[in-house]
Amino acid sequence: VVLDDGIYKEVNISIPKPDNRNWKPIYFLYTLYRAQVTESYYGNLVEGDIIYVGQIGGKMGNRHYITNAMIPMMYADDLILFLTTHEEIEQADLITPWSAVYHIETENDTRISSDTRASDDHKLVPVDERGRLSFTIGELRNYRAKEE
Repeated sequence: VVLDDGIYKEVNISIPKPDNRNWKPIYFLYTLYRAQVTESYYGNLVEGDIIYVGQIGGKMGNRHYITNAMIPMMYADDLILFLTTHEEIEQADLITPWSAVYHIETENDTRISSDTRASDDHKLVPVDERGRLSFTIGELRNYRAKEE
């Protein structure tokens, strides 16, 4: 569940390498969304974790950085996100924006919320028309069970 409408921040996207004396940070303007995990299908996140999800782009003062890869998120959005994390970077990033953000919808096209536990039959529907993944919640849960 998305907990805010996003904040704008300059984020260092360069990961330091211990053996590189010439390492320098590289800053990009990011929109960071605070989100709470309601269910995890892979990785170390667990229900209740609060994370920052970052997307490159946004506006800060008189600077605007716009990209067509940004998928807007809003307060209270219930989404399935495919994320990547790095220990050295505070936010999680979408694997590929257009293929990483999904709603859960039922057979009659009504959207469900995190208050209602999705059944195994519910399907993922991409937020962006370029989204190509087609999973059911049951398939994601089965994947998680295999990883444990």
